[in-house]
Amino acid sequence: MRRIAFILAFCTNAATATTVYQCADARGNKVFSQHPCGVDFKKVDVSPTAPSGISSDEELYMYNASLRTVSRGMTARHAKLAWGEPTKINRSNYTGTVKEQWIYRRGSASTQYLYFKNGILTGWSEN
Repeated sequence: MRRIAFILAFCTNAATATTVYQCADARGNKVFSQHPCGVDFKKVDVSPTAPSGISSDEELYMYNASLRTVSRGMTARHAKLAWGEPTKINRSNYTGTVKEQWIYRRGSASTQYLYFKNGILTGWSEN
């Protein structure tokens, strides 16, 4: 019975929307970013779904990580669960604020970036 309740909780979804921007890089490849990019960018609304039984940020971040997706507010731990270890981390520390750029090289044609401020995911981009 518990198993059925668990499955039903995950089948009932509530949507939250976010906006990303699509544009082309110098070689004409599609690039996605959380900020408008390029001259002819296209606004794309994305509506990921999450189970209605999620009641905390921790549960939401763990759910997203299980789907291999990232979301703003995640900790570095959640991001590693979602995407694994980055290829490289660039780090700066200025007056107590630690900023990190995590680089994920996905083959020869694709690179993804995660941006953190004091250990919290603030954004991402892909090219």
